[in-house]
Amino acid sequence: MLSCKTGSGSLIKTVVEILRNTMTEVPMRIDRNGLTIRTMDEQQSTMVDMVLRADKFEKFNYEPFAKAKPGPNGPHVTFEINLSLLYNALTSVKKKGSVGFEFMERPPLPAPQVPTLAVTTRNKSDEVHNRTLIQVTLIEIDVHTHLPMGYVNHMNAKSDLFTGFKNLTKLSHSVLVRISRNSILLRTDAGEIAHGDTTEDAVYEEVFASSALGKIVKIKSLDPNFQVHTGPDLPIKICSSIGTLGEFSIYIKSTRVMETELAELADAEYEEED
Repeated sequence: MLSCKTGSGSLIKTVVEILRNTMTEVPMRIDRNGLTIRTMDEQQSTMVDMVLRADKFEKFNYEPFAKAKPGPNGPHVTFEINLSLLYNALTSVKKKGSVGFEFMERPPLPAPQVPTLAVTTRNKSDEVHNRTLIQVTLIEIDVHTHLPMGYVNHMNAKSDLFTGFKNLTKLSHSVLVRISRNSILLRTDAGEIAHGDTTEDAVYEEVFASSALGKIVKIKSLDPNFQVHTGPDLPIKICSSIGTLGEFSIYIKSTRVMETELAELADAEYEEED
């Protein structure tokens, strides 16, 4: 059984909103160290890696379940959850609202006797709390999604860089991302947003689909700062703290990387046919 609570409900809500803009369902893993999500979208263009640390919750009680499986962090359970249902359960949370999660293999009657995540929310102004039961699906065999390796360039930036960026992506199909040692430039047909001295020589320059980058503008609500990591033929990696709760990273493939991977896949399929 899991029972946990945090006063940083609005941050949880923001993370789920970012995930919902990218994916429909995600696998959530529970163990003694906290809650983790690591998965890719259906198009294999975007990966997320999120950790909510147990010791950063106001309350985190975890007892291994009957179906828990062994792992490096002790027994764990992984289940798949629908992000729209989870976000709907969090919509009422305000800036200083609290969120609690309770995972049950079999909730008390009269609820259906299936694995369930109970989501409890409460704002300071509320006299009562809201509680939503979400049916989830246990994952019997964990699929290990490996993180990209080999990043060579790293820089820090202010999260307010994304202010107004969503409006630009609505007016353009693509975004040029140009990064130097101390600057980042986001350029579309409708305009550009920059941080730092953009006259420096670029160490990274790639074009992305606006629909891919436009989904992450909410990252500015997680922390005042974020980090960008780049490397040859790798997805761009954008990282942010989730307040003091944990870390959130999103990996997005550029148009060129996607086209290269699709061409390689087509070549491999052609060779198999021969």
